[in-house]
Amino acid sequence: GFDGEGEYAHQGIVVCSNWLMGNLNRHGRLGETLRKHPTYTLKICGHSLGAGAAILLSYMLRRDHPTLRCFAYAPPGGFLSRRLATGCAEFVTSFVLNADLVPRLSIATMEKLRDDTLELLSRARVGKRRILTSLTLRGGDAHGDKYHEAARALLYPPGCAPDTEFRRQLKQFREVQARLAAERQAAVIDVALFPAGRIVHLVKTERPRATCCAGMCGGTADTPYSPVWKGVDDFAEIVISPTLWFDHFPNRICLKMEEVARSFGIDVEL
Repeated sequence: GFDGEGEYAHQGIVVCSNWLMGNLNRHGRLGETLRKHPTYTLKICGHSLGAGAAILLSYMLRRDHPTLRCFAYAPPGGFLSRRLATGCAEFVTSFVLNADLVPRLSIATMEKLRDDTLELLSRARVGKRRILTSLTLRGGDAHGDKYHEAARALLYPPGCAPDTEFRRQLKQFREVQARLAAERQAAVIDVALFPAGRIVHLVKTERPRATCCAGMCGGTADTPYSPVWKGVDDFAEIVISPTLWFDHFPNRICLKMEEVARSFGIDVEL
């Protein structure tokens, strides 16, 4: 249904999308419904893996339904090669809430998170228990100068950590990983994959009011958000946040989108 020559996509989502397309063709209900209601327009939506399937299905159907629109909520990150990810911006609008993990999830971002975590551990001034306790008790509520003051108390500055057995092991680990990466690149095609569409990122505009579990379960229901247009390259890093998983929940996304819509005077009542 579209020109995918030389392009790449997440294999599992491709399989799901092909199954959906085959199911539509086999039963013929979509065409039957649109013939009965010629004034209807076609809109496709999905969440998470379903958002990825909705985007690929939209690509497949658009040749026969050029006015279709797709709404993808919390779409997967390691999903489409660049041309496909950006080429659907005309008919795909994606929505990402705050620090949602899934639109940032890929092999590259996971490896970066691993490397950054090991580097920070190698610079620790204190035990890991104290670092974890500091983070959870603060609930991530450290900003500006307070954040840098807390970081200085927990970590040595870059390049200033003393030589330790852990740092020597980390150096060996990096050498092994560099060799494995070179072997992997020689054996397989290394293609960067991205979230797709024209992306609306709902970002926090104020610090959340503290709740009894703000640092442990994402209890920030009254945090105001603003919509910001973003590109497919803007989600190349996993953000560690108390809400990185809760921001992926569809009920939470729906709630925040309704709040943002109301702030623009949009009636969200059915």
